[in-house]
Amino acid sequence: MARKTLHSNTSDEYDFLLIGIVCQHKDYRLCHFLNRQLSLRLQRDSDYEIMKPQNKQKLSFSMYTYAPAGQASYYLFANKAEGGTLISDHKNMDYFLMVKDYQNRMEEDSLIASIKSIPLVLGAYSVEAAQLRSKENLVF
Repeated sequence: MARKTLHSNTSDEYDFLLIGIVCQHKDYRLCHFLNRQLSLRLQRDSDYEIMKPQNKQKLSFSMYTYAPAGQASYYLFANKAEGGTLISDHKNMDYFLMVKDYQNRMEEDSLIASIKSIPLVLGAYSVEAAQLRSKENLVF
């Protein structure tokens, strides 16, 4: 039987701001401080699940969302779950904050500085999603 391969233009799929966060506290505590510091309303959403192709293992990552109409959408998700990581390129990151439809890329540095000023956060770093080997895990 002939095999079909579908190719897609994925350049637009990775058009978002991605910030890796190092924080050893629970996700709900980080979410609380992010809400206060950034004036957001992140709320717990259903877990983000992926299937690891190597061993057919399903991994679940906690996720918080805030998507007001007509504004940027924010997604906070854990990078670590029992059995593996979501973004294996950055195993040292505990969480990722994804911002879709971010209008002003000039303020990226001030956003990262605000996150770094949270007492629970040990570090926050900009991550280029298109350069990741496991970038397909970020398309949802």
